[in-house]
Amino acid sequence: MRDSNIGKAAHALLIVGLLGMTGCETIESMTKSKLPTVKASDAKIAAANFSAIDFLIDLEIQNPNTFGLALSGFDYDLQINNDSFLTGVKSDSLRLEANQSSTVAIPMSLPLQELATKIPDILKQDNFDYAFAAQLQFNMPLVGKINVPIRKTGTLPVIRPPRIKDLKLAKKAINLTGADLELNLNIENPNNFDLQMKQFQYSFMGNDQSWASGTTSDPVALSKKGDASLSIPIRLNFLAIGKTAFQLLTGGKEFSSKLKGNLTVDSSLKYLP
Repeated sequence: MRDSNIGKAAHALLIVGLLGMTGCETIESMTKSKLPTVKASDAKIAAANFSAIDFLIDLEIQNPNTFGLALSGFDYDLQINNDSFLTGVKSDSLRLEANQSSTVAIPMSLPLQELATKIPDILKQDNFDYAFAAQLQFNMPLVGKINVPIRKTGTLPVIRPPRIKDLKLAKKAINLTGADLELNLNIENPNNFDLQMKQFQYSFMGNDQSWASGTTSDPVALSKKGDASLSIPIRLNFLAIGKTAFQLLTGGKEFSSKLKGNLTVDSSLKYLP
């Protein structure tokens, strides 16, 4: 009986010893903890138009430790040509298991008009430099809160709408009932990529009176840094718009024209339909 009690006591001491060793090893591993590593991807453009560029920056976070830790949030600063432009704070938490990695996507939208207003010289460039800087906050066992900085640089394209360089109105034929005119436009593509004019909806005014409107749908190619001509035939009915047009077109009086319209374009870039 006595030997049995001694055996039980020894067994209990052995279990306590093993537990103590495990606890010490765990504490030792935590005291030898390593900082998580963070890598940022290049900006990935998701969509773009002549108003804004929507893009993503992925943060790949690696936990090299034998224990888990938590990302409690981060703040970031997007700099354009070395000037701070977009700042933000993310408070989303993320659990990182031992020896595991995870990716956090950061979506951002860059308003081009605001960018051009703040940095006018950017309109003279085909691309602009950006720098993405962030401070990630982690909670680590026995260590507490730590900050891990990350910085990524790269380039993004400047996207500009096509512009009309020249507008001319030519008389093709005229009689007592109407006139055939031709509106010639020279349109420039200021971008470093190809465009294609798909459709042009227009409204033509003479001396502030609406004379004609319509839609052209013949595609016209605009090569990068190039220009193209677009001719729009206009038929005027003097009975419909009054004798003012006839007097202006035949009498040599002062005449002013105005063109308003919407241009639908396609591009050679996948993210800029």
